[in-house]
Amino acid sequence: MGEAKHQPQDTTQDFLGWLQNTKGAAEHSLSLALPGAQLQVNCSDAFTASTLRAYFQPWLTAPSALPATTVTIIESQPVGQELPWLDWTREAGKTGRKDTFIDAPGVRLIRKYRTGMVFLQAPRNPIAIGPAAKNINQVVNFINNQAINALQQDDWLIGHAAAASYNRQAIAIAGFSGGGKSTSMLQLLEHPAVNFVSNDRIFIQPQAQQLMLTGVAKMPRVNPGTLLHNPRLLALLSPAQQHRYKTLAPEQLWELEEKHDVMIPALYGKADNPRIDNSATLGAIMLLNWNRAEQSACRIQSVDIEARQDLLPALMKSPGPFYQDRQGNFHPNAQAPQPYLERLKHTQVYEVSGGVDFTELRDFCWQLWGIPRSAP
Repeated sequence: MGEAKHQPQDTTQDFLGWLQNTKGAAEHSLSLALPGAQLQVNCSDAFTASTLRAYFQPWLTAPSALPATTVTIIESQPVGQELPWLDWTREAGKTGRKDTFIDAPGVRLIRKYRTGMVFLQAPRNPIAIGPAAKNINQVVNFINNQAINALQQDDWLIGHAAAASYNRQAIAIAGFSGGGKSTSMLQLLEHPAVNFVSNDRIFIQPQAQQLMLTGVAKMPRVNPGTLLHNPRLLALLSPAQQHRYKTLAPEQLWELEEKHDVMIPALYGKADNPRIDNSATLGAIMLLNWNRAEQSACRIQSVDIEARQDLLPALMKSPGPFYQDRQGNFHPNAQAPQPYLERLKHTQVYEVSGGVDFTELRDFCWQLWGIPRSAP
């Protein structure tokens, strides 16, 4: 396995210079046409490259002579621990240390506190270094962050939501982490004509007097409760896992954080139809405001988002520490979220309140699309 050798560096500039010199070790390549950007990814480790090819299979493309961005992934032990890292302020509702960062002219270093992965965010040649093979999800996120940057630079507004589409019309489902976005979106995919668009991030932009939505090349990552109650996904759990999870109380199961990737083409698609749309017209947004402790029925009602701005935080998302604008500038720590009312003023918005009922929400969305209730 190709692994970079590192000696502790005295300064951030020394570390950056050393990091730039590691790029030549990345000999295993793949080319991606992601929503928003075309990338080349060069890996020092063959296993990491193979894993990324399998993950991004729906977005693989022929190499480009001039890719907009070349991402380098270097396998290494954790590096840079001695540098003067600053804590990145987490969003409301999130706790614990996650990201630390250092800004230098034109670039930003980000270090994942739990895994030791270090990322150099730079305009054309971003680099990831660390135990990448053990942290593929963070590498996938870093690759996707380059497309996310490109979308935001082109004035696409980021939102915290999942989305699915039917006949190229999307419904987005927004809610706070753990609120049921992914589970709700996967329920919609039980109809064979509904396609996956995005799991946790959407981007919206007005085009030709309609609001377009595009997604991110990231497969859903769900907790065991979603798998346990979905016959299609149950096989992702071993018999021992199924037995253990079935012994948990519903509240414990809901709170359990053990993420599993749901590979849409393999589990929902066919050889000639991966069931993925990169973009669609945005038809409606569901804002999840339900409560699993609530005993009343699930209620879904149209709302005027101008009058119900209290619901907006479920959708709002800051650009985050990896965002870099066209001029190479980074957003400051803890920047206020962007305004959304202007983009949504002609979009149908629904509040989903009362008790949690995934079937009721699924049937309501299917009806919005013109699909009969409880269709096969």
